[in-house]
Amino acid sequence: MSDSERFRDFAAWYAQMKIGPAITWPVEVATVVSTEPKYDDPDLGKFVAVRIVGEEQTRLGLYLGRLVTGERQTAYHPVDKELQIIYTRNPAMFVPAVRRIVWGYESWWSVIDDPAKLRDITDEDIENVDYVKAIRQMMAGEVATEPTA
Repeated sequence: MSDSERFRDFAAWYAQMKIGPAITWPVEVATVVSTEPKYDDPDLGKFVAVRIVGEEQTRLGLYLGRLVTGERQTAYHPVDKELQIIYTRNPAMFVPAVRRIVWGYESWWSVIDDPAKLRDITDEDIENVDYVKAIRQMMAGEVATEPTA
């Protein structure tokens, strides 16, 4: 079977998939698939510089890896009767100064590979992130948000 045939088979299978709110309960389930998170991140255990959103101070943290946030999604394939449990993962850092885990989605952070390179995460660093630039342009009306023909 060629790659394109395998892709077509997968695409046809996936097109029948129902995700989250699209699932009409109850359903008949033959198998449950739940992917276990892998903790094979090469940066696991390294020091990180963390700046929590809305704060000015950069703090030292310890990178814990991409941890499960507690949020999950379900997907159901009616032909195979397969129920999938998909866990949401996000980078997590323990920051002793605030005595809690700080998630990647609530902070700006970077791995400290060399202690000599330890520095504050500045507003300029944040403004130079591609998706921040794109959001600013969209908010200013500089980027078309509707597809063009």
